[in-house]
Amino acid sequence: MSNSSSSAQAQNVQAMFSRIARRYDLMNRLMTAGQDTRWRREVIGRSQIQAGERLLDLGAGTGDLARLAALQLPQISPWK
Repeated sequence: MSNSSSSAQAQNVQAMFSRIARRYDLMNRLMTAGQDTRWRREVIGRSQIQAGERLLDLGAGTGDLARLAALQLPQISPWK
């Protein structure tokens, strides 16, 4: 794939996510019947993060995992 077609594809993907971003969390809740929140809690619980450690959400998306972790684990929250 050429550089220009890769760039155009990246721009198209960015534009798509920009269009759906406001409704992404709502649609995720509806499509999973609320299971997505349970999955995040499960991930955070299994991580066994201790004070002084960090959680890195590589697929940050809308930041739901990071926000829930900050609420669930205030000892690691950078927003104290």
